[in-house]
Amino acid sequence: QYSGFLLANGDDEVVLTDGDGREIDRVAYDGGPEFPDPNGASMGLEPTLTDTVSNADGANWCAAFSALPGGDNGTPGLENDSCASPPFGECSDAATLIHEVQGNGFSSPIEGDLVTIEGVVVGDFEGSNELRGFFMQEEDSDVDGDPKTSEGIFVFNNGFGPGVAVGDVVRVAGTVSEFFGLTQLNTLTDLAICSPAASVAPSSIVLPVAGDLTWESSEGMSVNFSQTLYASGNFTLARFGEVDLSVGGPLDNPTNVVAPGAAANALQDLNDRSRIQLDDGSTVQNPVPVPPYFAADGTLRTGDTVDDLDAVLSFGFGSYELHPTEDVTFERLNERPDGAPDVGGSMTVAAYNVLNYFTTIDNGQDTCGPEQDQGCRGADSLFEFERQEANLVEAIVALDRDVVGIIEVENAPDDTPIATLVDAINAVTGDGTYQYLATGPVGGDAIRVAFIYKPGEVELVGDYAILDSSVDPMFNDDKNRAALAQTFREIGTDDLVTVAVNHLKSKGSDCNAEGDPDLGDGQGNCNVTRTEAAQALATWLAGDPTGSGSADNIIVGDLNAYAQEDPITTLEVAGYTDLIEQEVGTGWSDGAYSFNFFSQSGYLDHGLASPSLVSRVTGADLWHINADEPSGLDYNSFNQPELYNPDRNRSSDHDPVVVGICEATPPVVDVSVTPDQLWPPNHKYRDVQATVSVTDADPNATVT
Repeated sequence: QYSGFLLANGDDEVVLTDGDGREIDRVAYDGGPEFPDPNGASMGLEPTLTDTVSNADGANWCAAFSALPGGDNGTPGLENDSCASPPFGECSDAATLIHEVQGNGFSSPIEGDLVTIEGVVVGDFEGSNELRGFFMQEEDSDVDGDPKTSEGIFVFNNGFGPGVAVGDVVRVAGTVSEFFGLTQLNTLTDLAICSPAASVAPSSIVLPVAGDLTWESSEGMSVNFSQTLYASGNFTLARFGEVDLSVGGPLDNPTNVVAPGAAANALQDLNDRSRIQLDDGSTVQNPVPVPPYFAADGTLRTGDTVDDLDAVLSFGFGSYELHPTEDVTFERLNERPDGAPDVGGSMTVAAYNVLNYFTTIDNGQDTCGPEQDQGCRGADSLFEFERQEANLVEAIVALDRDVVGIIEVENAPDDTPIATLVDAINAVTGDGTYQYLATGPVGGDAIRVAFIYKPGEVELVGDYAILDSSVDPMFNDDKNRAALAQTFREIGTDDLVTVAVNHLKSKGSDCNAEGDPDLGDGQGNCNVTRTEAAQALATWLAGDPTGSGSADNIIVGDLNAYAQEDPITTLEVAGYTDLIEQEVGTGWSDGAYSFNFFSQSGYLDHGLASPSLVSRVTGADLWHINADEPSGLDYNSFNQPELYNPDRNRSSDHDPVVVGICEATPPVVDVSVTPDQLWPPNHKYRDVQATVSVTDADPNATVT
């Protein structure tokens, strides 16, 4: 039953594993004589057990040593009779109670013991592409009077013994182990089906729970959720069949709705207690044709709901998780948007993080960046690139804005990547519909920001400007991507707007070398680096870097900071207005989100208007085509083929932000009336003919 044992000299212990490499036990040793195996090779040091072991522990070691040369069930340091396995017995004979195996903590108090248990199968996942085991439960209630102990357990039978079915009463003998935090029985020695058609009432769990011990006290048991649960995150749905569920709605990233620090940490604690992961009882990655829980339209969106969920509670990869015991069907609560938001205005501005649009294929050999000294990103093959481009073109064409700030385009030595994207867009919209701002490299990172615009709607005024460390040392361009500003004039008017597109340092990699670590306040790594960049950005724009003479500025792009974080409040102190907060609101329920990370939503993608521009803003919004969608819909070829569509949905991982701006130049209105006087003079009413002439750049303008 055992593949052997490993003598870990560095740790002064012997580690025993089963045939699947799963650890059975480990015991300290203090050396001893070597003894050979039948082929003459040394098998290492014969262990001399120095810790105190129970008979059941001894049985584990005896089972292993009995297969070795001279191993007549004699284990050094133990009497031979301790090597005898306890009798399996008959159904209904005395057995170890499951709650005694589980204990009232996070691990079993009898880990390593060989035990016999008896109970009802409440979840069957024995298939080779499933968990290769089953869940069994003993009591309907806490007969031991301790609510901290679970009455259920996972049995890893891995094909041992007869197959079981839900409702079977089974008697099973095996070794108690902790498999990455899951208490289970493995390395079985006996398994018998006692009777069929039994049942155990599921335990009711209500979110939010008090803490992890609530989950631990139900580990391995049949559970039911009567609450409506919401899909809060679906990033690993296609790959692992996992969906994060929450109560009350999808979870907000704390610093999107409350201040960093104590308030954010309190909300994070509540979020953690308000969620549970739904798994699928399978170990297959990227199952074909499609994973579970997808609707007929090929998606499961954040905000979709499930009611009256029945499952067994398990633990894996650091998370408590549910494996359903009944079919699970989600209700579509969050419909896909039909079109881009209508934000009004005669001039429209957008920003879109396009998730590493690289024309250089990321084959692991070619290099990218202005100096061709960095790794490439994005598509790993021409096949993937064509799919990525098709998605982005569909999204940008449907977005249909006059000025679009592009984030995460390849920063090549020339403008080839952004020119290639514009060519692909114009192939759909018509030649000349869009133009790109020719800048060459912007900053030194492998990715950069860029502009595309409609030359039929707006024209460039003056030269573009770049903010980097050479302009202001507070703007650390070793971390932040250089900012790009350009002034645009709405054609037919004197109206100028300077648009600055940005991509500040992410929260994911550290800034420890800059003395800017994660302070544990909810803002992540590099918060000071982003905040100083925001201050430098406001100062730079106040100095009119494009020489436009206008103070009408709008900051757009991926600032890698949520709405209540220091970089955003710094810009607000400088006079800028957060247009999403003003026009949309706060939190997922209002639609104030553009990104989903670890199953929490918030907006990293911003539109902030200078004081003189705010009155001209007709609307702002976020187009929810990406953040709510599973990552399995994107262009990567490892995703299931049936999930890909060449449409706008999941064309990136960020939602675009859109802003509408009205004219500052008032239209010229001329009104003439015939006749222009009353006659006779004592008449109160008379029909007249009015002629209204309006000179306005917007052909759709309405005069009342």
